[in-house]
Amino acid sequence: MRKGLVWGLFFGFIVLFLVFALQLRYENDLQKIIPHRKDKQDIQSLLTSNKSLEKIIFSVSLQDSSSQDPEALMDYASQFSDYILSIDKKKLIKKIQLQQDENEFQKLVSAIQDNLPLLLNESDYIKIDSLWINSKIENRLQQTYQTLLSPGGVALKEALSNDPLGLSFPAIERLQQLQFDKQTTLYDGFIFDDQLRYLTFFIETTHPISDTKNNKSLEQLFETTIHKLNISEENKNITCHYFGGQLVASGNAIQMQKDTIITLSITIFLLLLLFYYYFRSLTTPLFVLIPLSFGALFGLAVMFVFKGQVSLMALGASSAILGIAVNYSLHFLSHLKHTHSIEKTISDLCKPMTIGSFTTISAFLGLLFMHTPVLQELGLLTAGNLIGAIIATLIFLPHFISNRLLHQLDKNNNTWIEKIANTALHEKKGFMLFLFLGIITLLFLYPKFNLMTT
Repeated sequence: MRKGLVWGLFFGFIVLFLVFALQLRYENDLQKIIPHRKDKQDIQSLLTSNKSLEKIIFSVSLQDSSSQDPEALMDYASQFSDYILSIDKKKLIKKIQLQQDENEFQKLVSAIQDNLPLLLNESDYIKIDSLWINSKIENRLQQTYQTLLSPGGVALKEALSNDPLGLSFPAIERLQQLQFDKQTTLYDGFIFDDQLRYLTFFIETTHPISDTKNNKSLEQLFETTIHKLNISEENKNITCHYFGGQLVASGNAIQMQKDTIITLSITIFLLLLLFYYYFRSLTTPLFVLIPLSFGALFGLAVMFVFKGQVSLMALGASSAILGIAVNYSLHFLSHLKHTHSIEKTISDLCKPMTIGSFTTISAFLGLLFMHTPVLQELGLLTAGNLIGAIIATLIFLPHFISNRLLHQLDKNNNTWIEKIANTALHEKKGFMLFLFLGIITLLFLYPKFNLMTT
């Protein structure tokens, strides 16, 4: 009756924790590695509010980089824009900026003309004074008229209509000094290098860089579009490359998921092999994993209750405490192997294991006082894992021990692990001398280590 109740409670908790774990949001926001402190607010603000960082940059060029065909590159960029918008069923693309916005240019010119007296210097006023001669005014108006008749006059129509004498031209020309890259130029509104060999355009995505779940489909969307365009005869000699923070972040998220799964799988596999060798039983290692699994689900449930989400970086780093969590059940079974009594094992281990786990859990909870979000999540997650593991070891695991398992634990005590454990190393003078010399050596070498504090 009592055993059935314990089994019911155990599996009931497992189901409850599993429900919480399935509702937990798994994130890979790289900004969580930046401490949330006043001296780091500028970096945080730059990453979160700078819209230019959320744009994906595309570069289009001919395969023969020495050739020049700006019309073909502009046509390719236009085809790219039309096709990718037609296949973007998930609405991942918010805006495609092929050409510079003329309205923005008009706003800039209007702002200069409205504040012109503040932007002119003494030499500019001297030039303006020289214009008040009939012949010069007539020549300047004639130049303005010719400019309006030219193809480029359409974009300058409003600016020249408000300033036919070009009084604001000196202030506008000085803005060119602020141009970051002198090797770029505008050709029919498109951004080219100064030799018209490389065309650059931008794509603004719907989701921010931190939303790696949705952004992971971007690369496939881009590659599908590029492949579709390049199979045509007119575009076979054109190449297209792209780069953006969304692609880097989503790529990191996928890689971190793979690394986390591989790390956990290898760790659990090696632990199972070690336990099989030590206990010489196929079933005993599974009993070792009971508190480990219970603790892992308990930790995820704690994260759901207090945070609602967990970083994949914290989840991957928490695999380092598998050795601590599994040590509880291993210690219990190893002690049981020598006492042959569940009651005595619980009596002997309850107090030391509880006190020892309390200090370890407290150390991980200390990470909650760190300014870095990923370390805070790591501290809470690992503390939950260890709490669940110690509860399962002392309360639930004893009820899973059968007489058959006790009989299996009596076998094969003469392993090299047992021999090492039974060796009194403190009585070995050679070992103590080696340990002493090692500590002294490390103390002398310590000043030579360069510790990174940034």
